[in-house]
Amino acid sequence: MNSNPFDLNREKSADIIPIAQQIKFLEKEVKKKPNDVNLLHDLGHYYYLQGNLKQAIDTFEKLLHLKPNHPLTLYHLGLSYFRA
Repeated sequence: MNSNPFDLNREKSADIIPIAQQIKFLEKEVKKKPNDVNLLHDLGHYYYLQGNLKQAIDTFEKLLHLKPNHPLTLYHLGLSYFRA
């Protein structure tokens, strides 16, 4: 369920490394504060940008359990399902 993180010329996108670094940072922060809605949303969004759609979907679904009917989370969850 991962999308392709490569540009059309088959070279890695320049965004891949900063996104991975941000994910690593957010994963550590979420372990400290597992119910922080903002951290979870940011983590899900970075998973989406990375192309890790299963993780993005899982994160957004967890977030909806904490804050049901949150419009931005529903939007990003829908985008993740659509892209998957």
